[in-house]
Amino acid sequence: MHPNGRIPTSIAKARRMTSLIKQEIEKNINDESIICLVDGNNIRNSFGYEHMSALQLTELMSSWAIDSSSGDDIRPQILCFWDGGATICKSQGVLSTSTSIQQLTVYSGPDSNADDIMVQCCAYISSQGSCIDEEQCTKKTNVVVFTSDANLANRCSMQLDMGNRDTFNSGKMKHQIYHSIHLCLLLLKGDDNEVIMNTNNQLAPEWELSERRSSVDELETYLDSSSEKLGEEDGYKNLSCIGSIHDWINNGLSGIQIGRVTKGGSILYEII
Repeated sequence: MHPNGRIPTSIAKARRMTSLIKQEIEKNINDESIICLVDGNNIRNSFGYEHMSALQLTELMSSWAIDSSSGDDIRPQILCFWDGGATICKSQGVLSTSTSIQQLTVYSGPDSNADDIMVQCCAYISSQGSCIDEEQCTKKTNVVVFTSDANLANRCSMQLDMGNRDTFNSGKMKHQIYHSIHLCLLLLKGDDNEVIMNTNNQLAPEWELSERRSSVDELETYLDSSSEKLGEEDGYKNLSCIGSIHDWINNGLSGIQIGRVTKGGSILYEII
């Protein structure tokens, strides 16, 4: 069972639940470092592949802002995970119109998969506690995961729970796991015409697998050219929590190792 329960069976029900999720995320936005972990292809599945490419989804997320009690919009820090891309597992920053990076695109590379990298990032985040953001070390880290893949959702939940039980991190981090449909509705701001209610969450047919890879290749090529044109350094100097994650991924995910295997065969990790 998914930690967020069953996938909503109607747009109306999903919209009501999304409203509650929005309130939960916004409630303590001024006192928390919000890190969103996004299962890229799972989100595309909710939009429909023909409607939302990997690049279009990335652009939509880069404009996502959260209302704060101070009246200012705050952009959540986002890590979106994709299968394929690159020759190795790597992270790219997504430059917004303000040249401030609040989103990372993470590619699994050919020798791993996005699910494993996403769970490994959960291990890294929970190992750092609130000090993942050195400038705001007093803030609680709030990790929000979006995927309708029940196995991945539970692995992320267990991994984050493992880190939160550590004495060093106790009480410094919280997390929620939500279905993909809710991120779609948050991004569309109520305009849900493009959302597809895929209540079965079935794997894509074989022909769509090649489309996934080509869509990710398009995204990677675009971000490579954007970084060269705008200058990565302009954006990276403004990285907050995700700056540490970006460096960790591109330095080879140092210290990651298998922590334990659950009875169901799910692999969880630890940082040494």
